[in-house]
Amino acid sequence: MKLKSVVLSLLAVVAFVGFVSVGVTYAQITFASWQQSWFEVKQSETGKAALVFPGGDVEKNNEKTVKNYLYIDTWDEPTGTYTAMYCFLNGSGVYTQQTTNAPAPAVDPLTLPMIGGNPEDFLTFFSIAYQETATIVQTLYVPLEVKGKPVNDNPGQIKSGSFKNLGGIFIEEAELAGGLGSVKFKGKFIPTDDVTDKVPLACLVS
Repeated sequence: MKLKSVVLSLLAVVAFVGFVSVGVTYAQITFASWQQSWFEVKQSETGKAALVFPGGDVEKNNEKTVKNYLYIDTWDEPTGTYTAMYCFLNGSGVYTQQTTNAPAPAVDPLTLPMIGGNPEDFLTFFSIAYQETATIVQTLYVPLEVKGKPVNDNPGQIKSGSFKNLGGIFIEEAELAGGLGSVKFKGKFIPTDDVTDKVPLACLVS
């Protein structure tokens, strides 16, 4: 009898805890929650380059880490796609905004397709060609994993987030030379209250 009473008491406790757990709700983010989000991006490259014609020796073509910025603008539910803006430091040391997937006169928007996952951990693909210098166009192909955490007392608001590359390559094209290699591409979410302090004025969306 004593053992039976103990078992019944344990079952009652488990049932109560289960009831309380079901009744507790946690803040969650959706794919739409990532709209108007800023990321500080650390980008570096390891590669090789050579003259195209008449040809030449293949040489190192590495680039140290530079700090760029990625802005996720809008989310389109039917296509599962974000529009974005990339603000990169060009060869002259000036930050330049680009909202298209290639330099002018290209008009197709820069997008981030949702490949798979959930709003707190999803896969996407970053692909862009931009004018790195007056004579060099650089193209990036970078698969990304994006992670985020919600604010507990404010459903739908992102508290923290980051992304990292899952591989990735760069290609450089110039009139007389070309290069390619691997790229590191890591991003850190910038909270809304810190955007004006951390994002360069030239990158801020007007």
